Amino acid sequence: MMDASDDEADEDLDHLGSVEAVPRSDADHLKQLNSLGITAQNEGVDAVDDESELEDLQPDSTSNSMETQLLKGGPSWFKANLPVMDVQQMLARHCLMRACNCHIEVSEDLSTADFFAINSRVASKAKAILRLSINELQSSILQHDGGSSIPEDFEEEENLDGLDMSWATHSSHRSFSHHTVRPSFVEPSAQSFYPSLVSWTFNHQLDPVQARAIACVENGESVLVCAPTSAGKTAVATYAVAMALHGKRRAIYTTPIKALSNQKFLELGKSFGGQYVGILTGDTVIASDAPIVVMTLEILQSMLYKQARDPNLLDDFQCVVIDEAHFLGDLDRGFAWEEVLILLPRHVKLVLLSATVPNSQTIADWCARVRMQPVHVITSEQRPVPLSHDIFRCGPPDFFGPKRRSFFSVMRPPGNRFMSRNLQEAVRQRTIILQSQAVWRCPPELVPHLIGRKGQNLKQLMFGLSATIRIHDGGVIEVKAADAMVEKEAQMRVTNWLIDQDVPEASAKPPDSSSDPLSLQVEDLERLLSLLWYRKQLPTIGFCFDKRMCERVALLLAGAKRMDFSSNANKHKIRQRLQEGLEHLEQRDRQLAQVKNCCDLLVRGIGVHHGGMSVPQLRHANI
Repeated sequence: MMDASDDEADEDLDHLGSVEAVPRSDADHLKQLNSLGITAQNEGVDAVDDESELEDLQPDSTSNSMETQLLKGGPSWFKANLPVMDVQQMLARHCLMRACNCHIEVSEDLSTADFFAINSRVASKAKAILRLSINELQSSILQHDGGSSIPEDFEEEENLDGLDMSWATHSSHRSFSHHTVRPSFVEPSAQSFYPSLVSWTFNHQLDPVQARAIACVENGESVLVCAPTSAGKTAVATYAVAMALHGKRRAIYTTPIKALSNQKFLELGKSFGGQYVGILTGDTVIASDAPIVVMTLEILQSMLYKQARDPNLLDDFQCVVIDEAHFLGDLDRGFAWEEVLILLPRHVKLVLLSATVPNSQTIADWCARVRMQPVHVITSEQRPVPLSHDIFRCGPPDFFGPKRRSFFSVMRPPGNRFMSRNLQEAVRQRTIILQSQAVWRCPPELVPHLIGRKGQNLKQLMFGLSATIRIHDGGVIEVKAADAMVEKEAQMRVTNWLIDQDVPEASAKPPDSSSDPLSLQVEDLERLLSLLWYRKQLPTIGFCFDKRMCERVALLLAGAKRMDFSSNANKHKIRQRLQEGLEHLEQRDRQLAQVKNCCDLLVRGIGVHHGGMSVPQLRHANI
């Protein structure tokens, strides 16, 4: 009869097994990996080039205090029995870890420990320390521990906050800063910050930020790269993946969302070859045993949960790239990033990329504490593509006279000085235009009463109607509904409410359809696109927070305004791609209004993309 605790454990394992994990390579696939230069171990022991190092690490039959054996991690990963309670106590306090200068993981019964060294030389030194007698071992530990002794009332628990960390600032280019944080018991090694680029050749010259980050990756240490968007952080990730393949290992590339995983899957496939890249997401599994696996971070989190059942799950992986690492601070999903950083095996190096992380040094300090490894922090605030902030004032262009502009620069490089006068002038002009237009307006003093606390008054006013009411700047009222009768009923309710508030009937009623705010928005959008076309700033991306309105505005631009941004040559290419993408679509589906409208818009150089697109081929065509 099985114990109830065993049933619960089996249920937990079944739950964890519901997410697809990276499977083991079979014999046929091992041959494919060998063709790429990747050697996966079948027998559980890595090959060692230096036989002398291997002999030095073999168990010593003359030593009875501790007995060691090689594991499948090779000469830098071995197991040792811990029969002495004092040694176990020191191990729990990280004293033994400081003396051995490597990471140590203890079994649950505190009888054995796994030692993870950076290289064979460090492993040999750790092995020599373990062969010492108890007195010599204590003396060696006290030397590394600053002469402190273990108190009698010491509790065996890990206190990361009390761990001493050492920070180092490295000389760098004026465009970035470079710091390194490491546990104080980890001795800094002599490193070169000039990349050799033996694992991958780039088609462009690396900028100083990329070169320094790649040099840290070549040194075999984790790195956190914080640089603005378009700064080329992907080059660091590409080199880390190439270096893993060059070292006959595999790599994982994680992203926060499935859309980004799909994008990286295509990009890495183009760089390394589609046959060497796999993807694991919630609904897509392609070549999960490939040398490079792209996945969402929650998938990696679920895989790491399986380490209790399969400790060697990630033994053939060298690095994990964590894109958008600032999700570590997300309130709802940040715990997944924390668990991944904690549970990842120590032989797996990290490459963290982020453009918006505000506390890079704090994150690096925490990573170095939980992983007991050095972490490099490379921070740059210089944008390769400078950003400018402009405001386009909607409304008639000649409202204030032919010499008054409607395009205002609020912030412009290189100084990025905030020009508050331009912002105030744009707001002033827009306010005057809104007050002069014949639109349906609620008096400013009644707007709070119309909306109510958290919109409760509007919800009560529209109870039973599938219509929405929006109050724009200046008290402009906009009512939307799918059905014309419902929209008319909603307008009537608002009118009656305004009349009850002593608003004159002429002002309480909505104007005729010629003053539709949407028509004004399309006029403004047409003028804005014409201006961007003249300034050679197309293509551009516009955001509309309404699915139906997004498509409607695009149709008005292409139809009523007859805007066409595509040349004859591009029109031919677009039609060919549409024909290839829709060839598997049934004929009756091709006659759908959404399909016809989107195809016509794409030919004119206008794309629409929103969550309400029912045909997947249209989404890919717009992308």
